[in-house]
Amino acid sequence: MVGTDRGFNTADVKLNSVLHLAQWYQQNNKTEQGLSQIPKETWALETSMNTDISTCTPRPTETPRQASVAIKNAIATSVWGPDYASMALMLGWTIMQHNDLKSLNAEMVLLTLPWDDMGNGLTVENKTRLQKVGWNIRELDRIQIEGIDFSQIKPHRRNNLNKLQPFGWVEYEKVLYIDADTVVKGKFGELFDMPGGTY
Repeated sequence: MVGTDRGFNTADVKLNSVLHLAQWYQQNNKTEQGLSQIPKETWALETSMNTDISTCTPRPTETPRQASVAIKNAIATSVWGPDYASMALMLGWTIMQHNDLKSLNAEMVLLTLPWDDMGNGLTVENKTRLQKVGWNIRELDRIQIEGIDFSQIKPHRRNNLNKLQPFGWVEYEKVLYIDADTVVKGKFGELFDMPGGTY
Protein backbone atom coordinates (compact mmCIF):
# COMPACT_ATOMS: atom_id res chain seq x y z
CA MET A 1 0.00 0.00 0.00
CA VAL A 2 2.77 2.43 0.90
CA GLY A 3 6.24 2.18 -0.58
CA THR A 4 9.47 4.01 0.17
CA ASP A 5 12.97 3.87 -1.21
CA ARG A 6 16.29 5.23 -0.03
CA GLY A 7 16.79 6.88 -3.40
CA PHE A 8 13.93 9.23 -2.54
CA ASN A 9 16.13 10.92 0.05
CA THR A 10 18.29 12.61 -2.61
CA ALA A 11 18.02 16.29 -1.81
CA ASP A 12 18.70 17.54 -5.34
CA VAL A 13 15.78 15.76 -7.04
CA LYS A 14 14.06 18.39 -9.17
CA LEU A 15 10.35 18.74 -9.87
CA ASN A 16 10.63 17.48 -13.43
CA SER A 17 12.12 14.27 -12.06
CA VAL A 18 8.98 13.92 -9.99
CA LEU A 19 6.84 14.42 -13.08
CA HIS A 20 8.87 11.80 -14.93
CA LEU A 21 8.36 9.45 -12.00
CA ALA A 22 4.63 10.15 -12.04
CA GLN A 23 4.44 9.17 -15.69
CA TRP A 24 6.47 6.02 -15.03
CA TYR A 25 4.28 5.17 -12.08
CA GLN A 26 1.09 5.44 -14.16
CA GLN A 27 2.53 3.10 -16.79
CA ASN A 28 3.91 0.57 -14.30
CA ASN A 29 1.41 0.60 -11.44
CA LYS A 30 1.74 -3.02 -10.38
CA THR A 31 1.80 -4.11 -6.76
CA GLU A 32 4.74 -6.44 -7.30
CA GLN A 33 6.95 -3.61 -8.51
CA GLY A 34 8.65 -1.33 -6.03
CA LEU A 35 10.61 1.87 -6.47
CA SER A 36 13.75 -0.22 -6.93
CA GLN A 37 12.44 -0.84 -10.47
CA ILE A 38 12.47 2.86 -11.36
CA PRO A 39 15.00 3.52 -14.17
CA LYS A 40 18.17 5.27 -13.04
CA GLU A 41 17.60 8.06 -15.55
CA THR A 42 14.51 9.07 -13.58
CA TRP A 43 16.78 10.32 -10.79
CA ALA A 44 19.41 11.75 -13.14
CA LEU A 45 17.27 14.51 -14.64
CA GLU A 46 18.67 17.97 -13.99
CA THR A 47 15.84 20.39 -14.58
CA SER A 48 14.36 23.47 -12.98
CA MET A 49 11.39 23.94 -10.65
CA ASN A 50 9.41 25.69 -13.41
CA THR A 51 6.84 22.95 -14.03
CA ASP A 52 3.54 22.92 -12.19
CA ILE A 53 2.70 19.32 -11.31
CA SER A 54 -0.96 20.21 -10.82
CA THR A 55 -1.30 21.03 -14.53
CA CYS A 56 0.67 18.04 -15.80
CA THR A 57 -0.87 15.13 -13.92
CA PRO A 58 -4.53 14.09 -13.67
CA ARG A 59 -6.23 14.50 -10.31
CA PRO A 60 -9.58 13.17 -9.13
CA THR A 61 -12.34 15.73 -9.36
CA GLU A 62 -13.06 17.20 -5.94
CA THR A 63 -15.97 19.22 -4.67
CA PRO A 64 -14.80 22.11 -2.49
CA ARG A 65 -15.90 21.40 1.04
CA GLN A 66 -18.20 23.80 2.81
CA ALA A 67 -16.79 25.79 5.71
CA SER A 68 -19.48 24.32 7.98
CA VAL A 69 -18.31 20.73 7.43
CA ALA A 70 -15.90 19.65 10.16
CA ILE A 71 -13.01 17.52 8.94
CA LYS A 72 -12.44 14.59 11.31
CA ASN A 73 -9.17 13.17 10.01
CA ALA A 74 -5.80 14.51 8.92
CA ILE A 75 -3.16 13.04 6.62
CA ALA A 76 -0.01 14.80 7.75
CA THR A 77 3.53 15.13 6.53
CA SER A 78 6.40 17.52 7.17
CA VAL A 79 8.96 19.40 5.10
CA TRP A 80 11.62 21.54 6.74
CA GLY A 81 13.17 23.11 3.65
CA PRO A 82 12.79 23.60 -0.13
CA ASP A 83 14.88 20.51 -0.95
CA TYR A 84 12.05 18.21 0.09
CA ALA A 85 9.20 20.19 -1.46
CA SER A 86 9.25 18.03 -4.60
CA MET A 87 8.95 14.92 -2.45
CA ALA A 88 5.81 16.24 -0.79
CA LEU A 89 4.40 17.06 -4.23
CA MET A 90 4.81 13.43 -5.24
CA LEU A 91 3.35 12.18 -1.96
CA GLY A 92 0.31 14.43 -2.31
CA TRP A 93 -0.20 13.41 -5.93
CA THR A 94 -0.12 9.68 -5.13
CA ILE A 95 -2.45 10.13 -2.16
CA MET A 96 -4.98 11.85 -4.41
CA GLN A 97 -4.64 9.21 -7.12
CA HIS A 98 -5.72 6.38 -4.82
CA ASN A 99 -7.86 7.95 -2.08
CA ASP A 100 -11.05 10.00 -1.93
CA LEU A 101 -10.47 12.52 0.84
CA LYS A 102 -14.13 13.51 0.93
CA SER A 103 -15.26 9.95 1.68
CA LEU A 104 -12.50 9.66 4.29
CA ASN A 105 -13.59 12.98 5.82
CA ALA A 106 -9.91 13.89 5.75
CA GLU A 107 -7.61 16.64 4.60
CA MET A 108 -3.89 16.74 3.85
CA VAL A 109 -1.83 18.92 6.17
CA LEU A 110 1.83 19.74 5.60
CA LEU A 111 3.81 20.91 8.60
CA THR A 112 6.75 23.22 8.01
CA LEU A 113 8.77 25.93 9.72
CA PRO A 114 8.46 29.68 9.20
CA TRP A 115 10.89 30.78 6.50
CA ASP A 116 14.23 32.15 7.75
CA ASP A 117 17.58 33.22 6.32
CA MET A 118 19.06 29.81 7.09
CA GLY A 119 16.91 28.10 4.48
CA ASN A 120 14.40 26.59 6.89
CA GLY A 121 10.78 26.59 5.82
CA LEU A 122 9.27 26.87 2.36
CA THR A 123 9.37 29.57 -0.28
CA VAL A 124 6.21 31.21 -1.58
CA GLU A 125 6.65 29.26 -4.83
CA ASN A 126 6.95 25.97 -2.90
CA LYS A 127 3.77 26.71 -0.97
CA THR A 128 1.78 27.62 -4.07
CA ARG A 129 2.63 24.35 -5.82
CA LEU A 130 2.02 22.23 -2.75
CA GLN A 131 -1.36 23.85 -2.20
CA LYS A 132 -2.36 23.15 -5.81
CA VAL A 133 -1.68 19.45 -5.26
CA GLY A 134 -3.93 19.55 -2.20
CA TRP A 135 -1.75 20.28 0.83
CA ASN A 136 -2.90 22.67 3.55
CA ILE A 137 0.27 24.40 4.77
CA ARG A 138 0.74 24.82 8.51
CA GLU A 139 3.76 26.78 9.75
CA LEU A 140 4.77 26.20 13.35
CA ASP A 141 7.86 27.17 15.31
CA ARG A 142 10.26 24.47 16.47
CA ILE A 143 8.87 22.36 19.26
CA GLN A 144 10.21 23.08 22.73
CA ILE A 145 10.50 20.24 25.22
CA GLU A 146 11.29 20.97 28.84
CA GLY A 147 14.43 19.28 30.10
CA ILE A 148 15.92 18.64 26.64
CA ASP A 149 19.37 20.11 25.88
CA PHE A 150 18.92 20.83 22.19
CA SER A 151 22.59 21.81 21.84
CA GLN A 152 23.38 18.10 22.10
CA ILE A 153 21.23 17.28 19.07
CA LYS A 154 22.60 17.62 15.55
CA PRO A 155 20.88 20.51 13.74
CA HIS A 156 19.38 18.32 10.99
CA ARG A 157 17.97 15.99 13.66
CA ARG A 158 16.60 18.87 15.70
CA ASN A 159 13.85 19.54 13.16
CA ASN A 160 12.72 15.92 13.27
CA LEU A 161 11.38 16.48 16.78
CA ASN A 162 8.73 18.69 15.17
CA LYS A 163 7.14 15.51 13.80
CA LEU A 164 5.66 15.09 17.28
CA GLN A 165 3.44 18.15 16.80
CA PRO A 166 0.71 16.59 14.60
CA PHE A 167 -0.04 14.10 17.36
CA GLY A 168 -1.25 17.02 19.46
CA TRP A 169 -3.68 18.46 16.90
CA VAL A 170 -6.84 18.09 18.93
CA GLU A 171 -9.08 19.46 16.17
CA TYR A 172 -8.86 16.05 14.47
CA GLU A 173 -10.14 12.73 15.72
CA LYS A 174 -7.37 10.83 13.97
CA VAL A 175 -4.05 11.78 12.40
CA LEU A 176 -2.18 9.62 9.89
CA TYR A 177 1.45 10.74 9.53
CA ILE A 178 3.39 9.83 6.37
CA ASP A 179 6.99 10.87 5.70
CA ALA A 180 7.33 13.16 2.69
CA ASP A 181 9.63 10.74 0.82
CA THR A 182 6.86 8.15 0.48
CA VAL A 183 4.87 6.95 -2.51
CA VAL A 184 1.31 5.82 -1.80
CA LYS A 185 0.37 2.83 -3.95
CA GLY A 186 -3.19 2.14 -2.82
CA LYS A 187 -6.11 3.05 -0.60
CA PHE A 188 -5.45 3.44 3.13
CA GLY A 189 -8.90 4.36 4.43
CA GLU A 190 -8.99 1.29 6.68
CA LEU A 191 -6.30 2.89 8.82
CA PHE A 192 -8.82 5.48 9.99
CA ASP A 193 -11.09 2.65 11.15
CA MET A 194 -8.47 1.26 13.51
CA PRO A 195 -8.72 1.95 17.27
CA GLY A 196 -6.75 4.91 18.54
CA GLY A 197 -6.18 8.39 17.28
CA THR A 198 -2.75 8.79 15.65
CA TYR A 199 -0.48 6.63 13.47
